[in-house]
Amino acid sequence: MSTATTAAWTPPQTSVRLPSAAVAAGLRAGDAWRCLRTACAPFREGTRFQALPDVRFWGDGARQRAPGARLPGVGDRTATVYRARLQAAGLSSFALRVDEPLLADAPLWQAARALLSDAFGANRAPVLRVSAALTLCSGVERPPWTWRAGHARLVAVLQGRLRIGGEVGDVSAGDAAWLPARMAVPQDPGALLLVLSIAADPATIRSATRVAAEDLLLRLLERRRPDPGTVAMLPSPPAIDGACGVATIPALRALAQALAAAPLHATLAEAVALDAALRTSSLGLTPRPPQAPAPLRDGARLRLCAQGIVRQRLDDARWLFAVNGHPLIADDRAGWRRLWARLCEGGAWRVDALAGRGRDAAALRAWLVALHALGGLCADDAG
Repeated sequence: MSTATTAAWTPPQTSVRLPSAAVAAGLRAGDAWRCLRTACAPFREGTRFQALPDVRFWGDGARQRAPGARLPGVGDRTATVYRARLQAAGLSSFALRVDEPLLADAPLWQAARALLSDAFGANRAPVLRVSAALTLCSGVERPPWTWRAGHARLVAVLQGRLRIGGEVGDVSAGDAAWLPARMAVPQDPGALLLVLSIAADPATIRSATRVAAEDLLLRLLERRRPDPGTVAMLPSPPAIDGACGVATIPALRALAQALAAAPLHATLAEAVALDAALRTSSLGLTPRPPQAPAPLRDGARLRLCAQGIVRQRLDDARWLFAVNGHPLIADDRAGWRRLWARLCEGGAWRVDALAGRGRDAAALRAWLVALHALGGLCADDAG
């Protein structure tokens, strides 16, 4: 759990091999393959548009919009079995890419976050969102897709190997590698890769940061000034602004006044700080959907999972907890301070011991349920 400001991350300028990094983070080929297969399941029934995870398949030298049974199914227990099935069906070459597969698999999401944490180092986080993809190719010399320009890649080799050459050589299964923005991601036949793309080029970061700030500003304006459902246009007859001597559009003039208002600037600064805390807690990964909140038994024992939590004060009465990319508010009261102090001591605690029996017991229990659903609390196996 962190309250510190993150330090700047220096993108890699050359390829760097990270021995056993994928294994240490808990990334395993079997888990990744099940995640990929789950993401492909709805696409076997037809094409989905504007949906995440997104699946793309190339076969016979062309992209197939509705590959159907050519995608992995329940019977394909491993990537090797899947490749053998396609080859037996006469498909000698194919390429499969699943974007944002981690949204469908909470344990794999946590393992990818652990890999990012180890690769970035202490108190470092990406400036912008990190995109994730699982890829598998067979019989193709070069993958048919492109990667976003200006982005470095953190590649975990889950099966097969990654041939980089030079001093780095081959990256084996269980290892990971940093690839600089200017370098393409090689793909050996049969290699199952998890590719995490992080903005690294200064021009790319500046442009994307500006777009993100503009989007945040627009969302704040929409909350303050809901869309009236009309088109901003000159009135008839046009009104003349005495100061400027020109006709003005009232809706646009009101918008300009709202943009210049000091309260909006203060709100924007708070929103930027909140966005930074949320992004730091997930290390840039798109937040996975939280699990449905479930009641906690009095005797259930919980411990703090501090890696994905960033805490900062909102005001004199409230704390913001950014938990794996999701916000959670805590009222700064005596009962909550006692609960939080116990969790920070370490070890596992019974739910009834944390919530207590005072006036705030129900509210504290509800807060524990929410924190557990977001992945900030872990059940103690020994309990």
